[in-house]
Amino acid sequence: MMTVLEAHDLDTSLALSSAQKHFMGAYTVTKMVEDHIDLLTNANGYTIRRYKGQLAKHLTPTIGRIDVLEVDYRDVVGWVKAMSAAGSSPKTIANVHGLLSAAFKTAVREKKRTDNPCAGVSLPRSSATEDPMSFLTRDEWRLLQSHIPEDHRPLFAFLAATGVRFSEATALYGRDFSSDEHGQVTVRIARAWTRSETNQPVIGPPKTAQSRRTIAVEARTAMYLA
Repeated sequence: MMTVLEAHDLDTSLALSSAQKHFMGAYTVTKMVEDHIDLLTNANGYTIRRYKGQLAKHLTPTIGRIDVLEVDYRDVVGWVKAMSAAGSSPKTIANVHGLLSAAFKTAVREKKRTDNPCAGVSLPRSSATEDPMSFLTRDEWRLLQSHIPEDHRPLFAFLAATGVRFSEATALYGRDFSSDEHGQVTVRIARAWTRSETNQPVIGPPKTAQSRRTIAVEARTAMYLA
């Protein structure tokens, strides 16, 4: 080891880079992200599939070809600018940058490099000036409800009254509903339909940890569901 250090004037970073290239060959960003995804323990199949899609579409054809040890802050900034110039939305760029940064953190943890070049990189902000979220008025809901088949109306009334996602509502069991001594009905959201890594529908945890929640159901909706 001292021979390698002395050959690089005791520069540990250069010595580490030289040793890794000698014994491992080029360790590309694509391979690094693949390794990071393989090490994830709390991501469901849908998330894994989404990460692999981001890798294939946004990283492998560009920065993914570079040796991990050679990537610096300028490379990441250049990649962000190229993504923006290609028309990727700020949200997409932020999502893929998050995956890339997490993969570099894993590489640092495994001592495959000493720093995370994604740290401190400014990301594009959305230029949207209006809130994209919109809600139905009561009249609009009544009109929509009139076109829903009778046997489906309880489900859609429940969705409208609680804001529960369709994937969550359709994964509920009777035991998820309860009422207290005052007759207040609540529903516990603890699972949802999602997709496996092979794109098969499966029931698993809800989208985020915050999605595990208990919701009060108003009496009129509770009676409709009974």
